[in-house]
Amino acid sequence: MAVIRFADFELDLHSYELHERGDPRKLQLQPAKVLALLAMNPGRLVTREEIRKNLWGDDTFVDFEQSLNFCIRRIRAVLGDDAEQPRFIETLPRRGYRFMACVSRISEEELPSVRRPIRLAVIPLEEFGTGAKQDYFGAGLAEEVVSILSRLNPEQLRVVSTRIRGARQHARMDLPRLRRELNIDYALTGSVRRSDGRIRIAVQLLDLSDGGLLRSETYEREAKDLFTVQEELAKQIAQWFAIELVPSTTLVQQKHVPTPAAHDAYLKARFFWHKMTGESIRLSMRYFQEATAADPHFAAPYAGLADCYAQMGSLRVALMKPSEALANAQPLLRRALELNESLAEAHCTLGMLKSWYELDWRGAGAEFQRALQGDANNITALIWYALYLSAIGQPQDALRTITRARELDPLSAVVNTYVGVIYLHLGQLDFALRQLLQAIEFDPYYYRLHMFLGKVFSRLGRRSEAIESYKKALQRNPESLEALAFLACEFAMAGQRGSALELLHKVRATEDYFEPSLLCAAICSALGDANEAFGWLERALQNQAGPLYLVRIDDAFRSLRSDPRYRWFLERIGLPPAS
Repeated sequence: MAVIRFADFELDLHSYELHERGDPRKLQLQPAKVLALLAMNPGRLVTREEIRKNLWGDDTFVDFEQSLNFCIRRIRAVLGDDAEQPRFIETLPRRGYRFMACVSRISEEELPSVRRPIRLAVIPLEEFGTGAKQDYFGAGLAEEVVSILSRLNPEQLRVVSTRIRGARQHARMDLPRLRRELNIDYALTGSVRRSDGRIRIAVQLLDLSDGGLLRSETYEREAKDLFTVQEELAKQIAQWFAIELVPSTTLVQQKHVPTPAAHDAYLKARFFWHKMTGESIRLSMRYFQEATAADPHFAAPYAGLADCYAQMGSLRVALMKPSEALANAQPLLRRALELNESLAEAHCTLGMLKSWYELDWRGAGAEFQRALQGDANNITALIWYALYLSAIGQPQDALRTITRARELDPLSAVVNTYVGVIYLHLGQLDFALRQLLQAIEFDPYYYRLHMFLGKVFSRLGRRSEAIESYKKALQRNPESLEALAFLACEFAMAGQRGSALELLHKVRATEDYFEPSLLCAAICSALGDANEAFGWLERALQNQAGPLYLVRIDDAFRSLRSDPRYRWFLERIGLPPAS
């Protein structure tokens, strides 16, 4: 590999030349070599002794400590890094340094042009007026605009979403931070007012270099003209960036334009689906059903309903037997694909079904790839594809995929949580911990980030903090059987066997309506009862409990790895040995 890329920087590993957004940055040779060594080991502590041996050698006669300190100061000056609040290089006193940014390596053939694309942040539109109790409409409209613009010309324009709950307020409060931390050039903000069957959309394009208003537009139409307004808005933004001058650039037309009532119900459904709790999934299903009733030829809500069933049968939501979930989801996906064979959401959910319930790893990978071919910026598909890659033993590919999701939606608590999860799977615990703590800033009420924070604390041996994190997850989502089971595992590993057994009993009590065998296996593994654990795993396999790939990547099953039955079980479900 010739070049290493991080943030807006590129470092040539042959010439040690550094560029930012295509512009050269002056960095002496030795500091550039130090930067290369750190950047080639992201998330890992690189000791001072390791740096000395690699770059100075054993025969050096210079003052190594002084020289290294000079190099680090020069690197920070060029990168605009702060030693107290570092973005790139963290100092571990008396030990060494850790490179904090996500890194990708590219060949000379893959090098981008020297002119970097414009970066535009689309901030969910604030909603006022009748029915404005939720931000689902403004957030959904912004998401649609992002989807359209992202397909225009990525070489010239990169569109960054800030669509997840909590992100809009964060971004609105501190637009300069968007430029400083995310290298955003422009921000699209605005508002939506709906009243008496009419809709008024006001948008502003801001130049974040000086905070100036470049342009503002207002659209007022009858609510039934929503899609016309949306198309006009996307075309206008394209004109602002002169993208219409590129011959190959065209707006993708929808195969079917749903009725306003169906689209409105669909936006509500997706708003609740992202919360991923039992209550929100039930609400989501109701609105998806409203959408299909309002427009039976609208493909997306059929895929959304299949999404809901997939989640209900898994340990994430735990409201239905896996076989029942699969039986309900499959015909809905067939209907969605009959209406729109390239629908990314449908192929993403089909990939989930194949990896969670059917153990068809090759088929799952193909479906995730097809979803991303249909919509390369589909955040949900990127997250699930990253988890799939981690499960099948391709952690570096998983990291690249989840990094792509964060580039598209950098203020999302969900995306940042799963960046932390992938680092956890890689065993880079300090990096995972930092990522999850950062995600709390975006949405402290997202229960899954507290659950995964508990897993990181558990791996670090910080039992009391792990237990507290699992309890916080349950406070935010008392229905989470998954968080309850992992709390039981932590009690077991902390020596609180009685508490673990009590929670195991609660998990087993769901057998009437759910298949808890995978979670029971995890608790028994943590309790050190291998025979019971393998018995539950056998039942999980027979009853399609999922996702079974957790047996390979989740630490709850770590105690089983020395048992010959563990490797045999992974072979049976078609996964490589655990690393």
